[in-house]
Amino acid sequence: MGFIKADLLRLPILVAFDGILSDRISIQYVGVWEPDGYTGYMINVILGILCICVFTCEPGIISKLYRLLAAVTLSLAAIGWNFSTINVIHGHYYGEQNHTQPAISIIMKNMWNNEMLVPSELDFTAKVALCFAALQVCHWLILVLLDEALSPLSAILYTSPAWSLMLTDSTWILNFVILISELPVLILFVKKADEIRPGLAHLFFLRRNGYEAVLDDFITAIQDTWVECRVPSVLRLFFIYRCILGMLSLYGQDRSFTTDEYDPSANSGLYYFFFSSDHPKPIQSQYWEDWDGIEGYFDSRKDSKNLTLLEGMCAMLTESLLSSFSVGAAMSVIGFYAGTVLHEFIGGNDLAQGEALGMMSSILFCLLAIQTRLSVLPPWKRIVRLYRNSFLLLSAILHFCLDIVHPVLMTISPQSHIPLRKHVNPLLICLILLALPSGMCYWLLTTKRLSTWMIALTAFNLELVVKVLSTLMVYALYVMDSRYHANGIINLDDYVFWIRSISHVIEFICGLVMFINGAYILMFESSNWLRAVMMTMHAYVNIYRTFREGIKTFNNRRFVNSKISSLAVVDVDDIPEQDRDVCSICYQDFILEHGEIRKTRCRHMFHTHCLRKWIFIQDTCPMCDRPLFNSETNKQD
Repeated sequence: MGFIKADLLRLPILVAFDGILSDRISIQYVGVWEPDGYTGYMINVILGILCICVFTCEPGIISKLYRLLAAVTLSLAAIGWNFSTINVIHGHYYGEQNHTQPAISIIMKNMWNNEMLVPSELDFTAKVALCFAALQVCHWLILVLLDEALSPLSAILYTSPAWSLMLTDSTWILNFVILISELPVLILFVKKADEIRPGLAHLFFLRRNGYEAVLDDFITAIQDTWVECRVPSVLRLFFIYRCILGMLSLYGQDRSFTTDEYDPSANSGLYYFFFSSDHPKPIQSQYWEDWDGIEGYFDSRKDSKNLTLLEGMCAMLTESLLSSFSVGAAMSVIGFYAGTVLHEFIGGNDLAQGEALGMMSSILFCLLAIQTRLSVLPPWKRIVRLYRNSFLLLSAILHFCLDIVHPVLMTISPQSHIPLRKHVNPLLICLILLALPSGMCYWLLTTKRLSTWMIALTAFNLELVVKVLSTLMVYALYVMDSRYHANGIINLDDYVFWIRSISHVIEFICGLVMFINGAYILMFESSNWLRAVMMTMHAYVNIYRTFREGIKTFNNRRFVNSKISSLAVVDVDDIPEQDRDVCSICYQDFILEHGEIRKTRCRHMFHTHCLRKWIFIQDTCPMCDRPLFNSETNKQD
């Protein structure tokens, strides 16, 4: 996850793109036929698209473009210097000294007559020589940036404004010479731009995969571009840049603010809020308690506040959408290593699941930032919203940690040969996952007033507590069944079924509460398209699918005996020697002592009691994943 040269090359483009999006770089141009300023808006849109096009170019093209832009900037500075300084020198000598002849004529006449040069002529000659040297250095730097060789003809032409000071007393001729002197450099600029143009003609994924990829598999093309351009690494580098900028901007500065409401159409970044002299005047007074219980974070007895350095940094790092994404990219590194450490600590088998913690936390932080419109809030509201989003993010991370620990516990619990010391670490994590949300629920219910945020966070944590308790109870049953009962616990399957069923019912109720709470927020508090999309996904994944799977599991258990009786019974003696394998569910031999044997429609054999346990979960074959029963049997059931 380190940085490379290409990341450094793309960072300035990202800074410019962020400035355009957050109105730090804005074109305030009003067209003749567009009096409302839409022309400036369109120019900003075009600049943003150009930033994206340049960002997705190869590093070599970006490097050449930077050098070309630096050469153009230096050339423009030289033109401005020519028109200002050279015209001042020319006007001072010919205007104030009342010379009617070119300086070269006067100097040559004095030298021919063996006369001394007056101080004004010596001063003028020295200035001409200085201008000549400065233009020569400027021309050499431009050629170095463009990787071109020095040409005597172009050098003479580029320094012609200095020579013209000596050769003419006409101002318009001098200005014409200044324009003509830029022709060699202009030709070089056109040449270099033509070399770079093929690399800037298309986006990276278009040049890589062709136009068909955009039409047939656009998502794959975007993913390839995301990886090849190392967008997460550039965002992390942008995060470091924003941290340094925030420290330099906020350290030792007055970070006080009031609770007044500001015009939402104005620039809302921290720079404009604290350091701009023309920030908008308050248009509406607002008390602390009017904004979703904000008095719980800030002291409501004062009319003004002062942000701490950490709060100011948090507000500045989330003052634009791109900055919020950079925070999410930085969090992904922490989550990646945290998930890896957790995976190694509990002795898991799927390292990719632990590494996915970083990506999950990053995506969730960015979604919360978009959903709550974090970047458009004033700094003091942004701090409170970050405070609340962080608790939601923490709860989601705890849920994901349980998803990592749960399969480990379920794997080691029925295996009696695994030492008990290997159970300690997963159990310790489970106890932490039980204590943290329980303490959070107690804190919310005893210290926070009723609000949509408190309801959502309480239901989310209660769901986690129920999941952890269910996992621990099922784990305990499997351990006792494998270690402390010779013939196993009677009705173990029934106990596991009812524990998981009760757990799923409570989880379903919590999900339903969060859906109703989210619908209330969507209709009465904060309406936006992303919240509506998230609500739809939550309704489908956590409510509809959970309910459907629960009904399916209940029906499987209810009609398990009738379904199994529809399968053919196999006599052990009738099984050919070459087909005598083990049951793929319990890994026991097909012998009479291990119970009755059934053959499925797909001609796979299992123990009857093993098949009954399997049908409690799903009604597909464990070997080939085909349906165990025909549709007529299911409809009859």
